[in-house]
Amino acid sequence: MKEAKHMGWMLLGVVIGLGLGIYLLLKIFEWTGGRLADSPTLSIFVAVPILGGGLVGGGYLAQWLIYKREKKHRQRKRAERNAQAVGKKRKK
Repeated sequence: MKEAKHMGWMLLGVVIGLGLGIYLLLKIFEWTGGRLADSPTLSIFVAVPILGGGLVGGGYLAQWLIYKREKKHRQRKRAERNAQAVGKKRKK
């Protein structure tokens, strides 16, 4: 279940990254005034890295956030266990 949840978050990150890449690509076409869109080869060389970067960046960001969240959760659990262990030692 945990892995499926992580995959869902990563998929959401990838979709958001792709959306940002498409938005940036459209803005670049708007800024160049259509000169870039007239050349199919040049538009592919511009589109592929931007869209690929959006996909990879979104997935990586989601994975990084998941890792940070789990690490914080593990630290909290460890601190609670240590606090309980110290409490038991003091009661003796």
